[in-house]
Amino acid sequence: MLDRLALSVKLENGDLTLKKSEFDLGALCAEVASNFASKYKDRDIVLKVEKLMIFSDKTMLELVLDNLVDNALKYSSGDVIIALKDGNILVQDNGIGIKEEHLQKITNKFYRVDKNSWDNSMGLGLAMVSYVLRLLDSSLEITSEFTKGSIFSFSVQNMIKS
Repeated sequence: MLDRLALSVKLENGDLTLKKSEFDLGALCAEVASNFASKYKDRDIVLKVEKLMIFSDKTMLELVLDNLVDNALKYSSGDVIIALKDGNILVQDNGIGIKEEHLQKITNKFYRVDKNSWDNSMGLGLAMVSYVLRLLDSSLEITSEFTKGSIFSFSVQNMIKS
């Protein structure tokens, strides 16, 4: 937890230097899905991302994907989908969803929807995702319907290698 807090402070203060390189976004998504498959053995992560070469910070994008997929798995019971559509990466679940009044706040540092929940989260994950995506000239978009599920997405359009 202390590492996550220290990282969030560095992100918030702009104290991290991006290390951009060329890599296959599809392979990164497959790696993230594979890593969670061993932790969530009874769950399916459906991958709908083809090979796509991008130029970005692979470690930072992995942090974003890890947080989004982990949240989707924690707050749903069905399949989680990682997809690439129209230059956007989407992480979709059919879980508990998010009430409208929380949507604008859930990316705030330390904000938690249910303070008495079983989850021991510090409320840093989505704040870190937002900081990282801003560093990468992207932003987090959230579409959710309470009790139906959520889609967390971000554009990779400016990262695609021509």
